[in-house]
Amino acid sequence: MWCFDNQKLHMNMAILETQSEGGNIRDSLLLTCQSSSNLIFGIQPKQEPLIRSLSESELRQMPKERFNQNEFSSIKLSKDLKIRKEDIILYNRESGILRDSLEKDELLTKSEKERRKTNREKFKRALRVERLHFLLPKKEKNLKPQPALKIDWSKSKIKTNPDIIKVLKSFYTNRRDPQFPTGNQKLLLEKLAPFPIFSVENNLRQIILAYPPETYMKNLSDKLYDYYYRLYEWESDTRATSIGFFFFNPEDALMYESTIWKYGSLSAAELGTRLSFFRFSTAYKLNRTSPPEIRFLFIPDVKEVGDLVTRYRYQYGKQMKFHPNQKITRDGFADQPIYTIENVQLKQGLFSRREVSYFGELKDHKYIFFTVDGAESAWNKFRQANPNLRLPRRPNLLVYNFNSFINDCEMDPDLINQNFIFMLNREAYKALDKSKQDTPKVSDFSIFIDNRVKPQLFLIKIWAKRLKLVLFHAPRINEFPRREALLDGLTNFFPPSLYRVK
Repeated sequence: MWCFDNQKLHMNMAILETQSEGGNIRDSLLLTCQSSSNLIFGIQPKQEPLIRSLSESELRQMPKERFNQNEFSSIKLSKDLKIRKEDIILYNRESGILRDSLEKDELLTKSEKERRKTNREKFKRALRVERLHFLLPKKEKNLKPQPALKIDWSKSKIKTNPDIIKVLKSFYTNRRDPQFPTGNQKLLLEKLAPFPIFSVENNLRQIILAYPPETYMKNLSDKLYDYYYRLYEWESDTRATSIGFFFFNPEDALMYESTIWKYGSLSAAELGTRLSFFRFSTAYKLNRTSPPEIRFLFIPDVKEVGDLVTRYRYQYGKQMKFHPNQKITRDGFADQPIYTIENVQLKQGLFSRREVSYFGELKDHKYIFFTVDGAESAWNKFRQANPNLRLPRRPNLLVYNFNSFINDCEMDPDLINQNFIFMLNREAYKALDKSKQDTPKVSDFSIFIDNRVKPQLFLIKIWAKRLKLVLFHAPRINEFPRREALLDGLTNFFPPSLYRVK
């Protein structure tokens, strides 16, 4: 498990005035994190700070702390003001900070500058590792905004009154979805089980997660606070979250694996990576029941989304309709697209029409396609099997997305009577064929050995190797081994093309 963007992060703080619903001006503390190497799937984004003010609903879900007036107080700029040189002061834009000679860094002594700098760095770190969450107070009506705020943040302590019964119940129930599985969710687990989806795992049979950079900044105290927060305070994911990916297209998964080898080459070479098959039911269960601050997401077929937005929607015209609940813009499409072939109206005479419905080999099943090419191929076979109908060259397609379809199924009272088949993309079928050729049939005992015993033996082997390197290859005591020793001379990093079925 690695995070691939662990370069030095820079934090900026600003105070902006945003308009609230009632017309009052609200001061909000904004944090911006900018990295010198922020790459996702090998694509270089624009290097610009990501600034977003937290909404009130997000702040309500954060750890609850009540501040006393002395801990979080306003400051009136006056001659009698007594401010310690190391205090944290947040100024409003119009506070006249540049004219306030008392607080200008240039007029402080060297020791005062060092104390202020140290205190500010501690304050920034507490914000960066998400130990502090607060909203600046509202502006009162008919009054000017407060010029500055002093924060005695070091006095803040964990204050909570946890529901012990709720905490004990969380140990044997799922906190993300306590009702899982409902009746419809059990049916979905059965209906999704035959279909594959792709992810990347290591030789310990662990799905490789993308960790937030904050993870590598946290010390033991921060980790204990995180454990406390997840146990007592967590209600939804409002802080930095670790993410696991499930891909509809194996080519996208291989690109992700290549990114792992490019930016986490040391860990990838030691623990290994491989493209693995998972059942849709397994991915669906992890998506609904993941632990606090860990999410498993479905990553759509990037090529299919691009073709749909730029080509198919214009080529099909009126023959392609979008579901009323589907979100689509000129340059984007929400989630993984799915296609169903709609009925076709055929003329029988001057005043009569005939409606023709598409059906496949299983007539009582609804066919759901993940690509337009798959829908067109199925439609051509249907045309060849019914030449007397004079069907149009292209089918009528209804476009929806996978996640919304699953959500609709969870709420459908008649789900038990519905049967559907997912028609995967071409790359998925090629990967399945390759897996069948490379992996012979094995017994259940061999599967148990492969998934349970071998990972533990591999873990023992890793730690034995690490101990050997520390004892015999470290140049001096308390110094880590050289990179070349850890990698055994491996310099050309290229991910292996191995497939496993889960």
